[in-house]
This record gives sequence, C-alpha cells and structure tokens, in this order.
Amino acid sequence: MPLSSSERRPMIYHKLAKVYDRLMWNVPYEKWIDYVEAVFRRFDYKPHSILDLACGTGNTTIPWAKRGYEAIGVDISEEMLRVARDKAAKADLNIEFIQQDMRELRIEMKIDAVVCLYDSLNYLLSEEEIVSTFERISEILLEGGFFIFDLNTEYQLVSIFKDGIYTEDLGDFSYYWEIDFDEVNKISQVNMTFSLGNGKDREVFTEIHQERSYGVKQVKEMLTQTDFRLITTYSAYTFFPPNPTTKRIFYVACKDIEWGSRDDANRYI
Repeated sequence: MPLSSSERRPMIYHKLAKVYDRLMWNVPYEKWIDYVEAVFRRFDYKPHSILDLACGTGNTTIPWAKRGYEAIGVDISEEMLRVARDKAAKADLNIEFIQQDMRELRIEMKIDAVVCLYDSLNYLLSEEEIVSTFERISEILLEGGFFIFDLNTEYQLVSIFKDGIYTEDLGDFSYYWEIDFDEVNKISQVNMTFSLGNGKDREVFTEIHQERSYGVKQVKEMLTQTDFRLITTYSAYTFFPPNPTTKRIFYVACKDIEWGSRDDANRYI
C-alpha cells in the first residue's frame, strides 16, 4: 500500500538521474515551452525572469534560457541538478540551479513567473504540503506575477495507470514498473526497478514514486488560501476547458488579490 503523507517518503530521482534523459527521450520539451509562452501571450503577460520549479535535469530550464529569459532552476535532487549544470555548461549558458525542496522554497530575488511542469506537484501527497508550496511560491513572485503548473487528473491515475505493469528493454538499460492505485487516498504508487549496464557491471536499483490526484475545486481552494487567484484551467496543451476524460490539467494562477473581481477575468474561470 502507498505510504501515508505523514510518513517519510523514500528518496527518488537520485540514481535515476544518470538514466533520466534516456527514459524521457521522446518528451517534447520545446513544445511545452511553446505552449506556456502561448498562455503568457493570451493574458498579455511578458515575464523577464522565470523560475522552473522541479526542473530535473534542466530540460525545460535550458530552453527558457535559450529564448532569452532569466531562468532559474530549482529541484530537490542534487544528482538531477548535477546533470542540468553540466548540460547548461556545454551549451555555454549561465543558469543558476538551486537544490531545494519546493515545500521550503526560499529565493532571495523576486521572480516574474514560476512554472512547474510534468505533474511535479502531484508528488505532494497532502493539501498541507500543496498550500505550503503555494505560500513559498507567492513569497518569491512579484505582485501580479504568474504561476503556471500542471497536474495529472484522477482519470489519468485511475484509468490510465491503475494496477498496471510497464516494462521495456533497451539493451544496456531496462525497466520494470508495477503500478497500484489507492482509491481511498487517491494515490498512485509506482514501484520502479531499473537495470543499467551489462554483465558484471550491471547495476539494479529501485525507486518508489507516488502521486496524488487533486480536483479543480480543491486546487482553487488551496490557491485562495494564499495570495493566488485561479484565472483559468485548460486541458493540457489546448485552450479548451477540462472534461471528464482530461488526463492533465494546466492551471494559470496570478498573485493578485484583485483579479477575481475583474470583469475581464470572469470569462476565463
């Protein structure tokens, strides 16, 4: 059974860092950036600085920097950040990568926009953790700053990932995943076993990943416990509202307590 949110969770994305980019080779990171930029344009928002939260190996941070933004990457895993720094150096990019837990985020400078992609917030298993993270993000955003993030829906975790087994053999790299969904706590647990290398140099390691689903009403309420107001939600990579079979929802929030009363904003909610 999945661990409760009060238990100490196992460390993840550490050994996985060395094979993460191979595992995610087909993810269209540049298209993600295109989409978020389209969201900014939709609301006539022109950020200069962007904090990429849960940035991993820098696959979204680096494109932000290449497009001229002042990009900062934050991740809990120092091993993932080590890979990110190496890739940024090879691209001759001066990007600050900071090792921090998003629930305890502390950045000295004020940021125009914070972006958190690829269901990273689903890894927070309680509303208290989500609210704490929203509070930390609000503290570093400029007034009127945007916070854009995505979350896997319950439909995704239940219908797509429920009680499944996924495996792939790429020669010197293979994996075997067992997935279970706890319907009471709405938590998906993935027991991941990876094999890297061949023969006597073969390394086998296991990580346990957990994600909890949150409904739109839940997220809106958690945002309003802080200085955020939810502007709108979209089915991922579109400008259509979520529906019952939406797998991933994008949330667009603004640090602006007046936003919810603006006539021109009401049409987006």
